[in-house]
Amino acid sequence: MLKQFLSLVLAPSVGALLIAVASPSIASAQRPFNGYNPTPYAQPSTTFKPGGYVPTGGNSYYNPATNSRYFKGQAVFKNSGVYTPVGNGYYRNPATGNIYNPTTGSYSSGKHITFKPGGYVPTGGNTHYNPTTGSTYIKGRAVIKPSGVYTPIGNGYYRNPMTGNVYNPTTGAYKSR
Repeated sequence: MLKQFLSLVLAPSVGALLIAVASPSIASAQRPFNGYNPTPYAQPSTTFKPGGYVPTGGNSYYNPATNSRYFKGQAVFKNSGVYTPVGNGYYRNPATGNIYNPTTGSYSSGKHITFKPGGYVPTGGNTHYNPTTGSTYIKGRAVIKPSGVYTPIGNGYYRNPMTGNVYNPTTGAYKSR
């Protein structure tokens, strides 16, 4: 299964697919990895939840796989508690500090998530540059930051295997250990 994932990640069209799926404006997006975290280096504190949200009317969505209800821009009601918006499509459970993005399915335990400044500017082909952070983003392949190289772990997220930190160049979310 890991071989299949690697062949998909290396396909040029997958990078664009991951970015489209990670877009916070698509609440009912189907996640390409559907709860499967393909990297052997993944920390238990950063995972991808299964299923996807189905529109139920207005700005309300329901995820039958996790029995969660998502009200876009307002709250996510999960069995583990209520998550309120913290920016960039992410919601935080104030009781636990855990972070969740209902669009991408990413779930991080702990309170160490921040949003990096700036955005990526296309520089040609699949490559983008962030002048604010001095980072280079090669869609679907890597993010090269001053702190190290981040490789894809799924759903638009990249992980630095040396530090364990996780980054999403589309939303700017950065999770440190």
